[in-house]
Amino acid sequence: MMIISAVNGLVLWNFFPMHMRGAEMTFTDTMHVTLAGVGALFGVLTVGLGVASFRNWFRLYSISTILILVVPGTLAFLYVPEVEGNHPTAWLGLTERISIYGNTVWQLALAIVLLRGEIAREAMLKASF
Repeated sequence: MMIISAVNGLVLWNFFPMHMRGAEMTFTDTMHVTLAGVGALFGVLTVGLGVASFRNWFRLYSISTILILVVPGTLAFLYVPEVEGNHPTAWLGLTERISIYGNTVWQLALAIVLLRGEIAREAMLKASF
């Protein structure tokens, strides 16, 4: 899921940039919004796999991360009509960043959990010899 999400992000930013406000919306703008939605879905699914795969504090952290992704992400997508109509979107950037950085921090926490598990396994192997 993380790889698919990364590929989606590469396509999104490199091939479908948003135009400046005031310019007429084009196909690239529509695709940008569509791929951003797909990326958000992959992000939630990735964290959902974390909920299913881990226990204790990381499961609870993953559930709270899903809320951090869904609530601001939903608020961000509610701004689409304002973006299309070239109206002010005072909180759009903040809601997008909360959602994006929430996923990034979750990935960092996942990496730490996985590395700690690997270190513990190596220590057990060394102790058994």
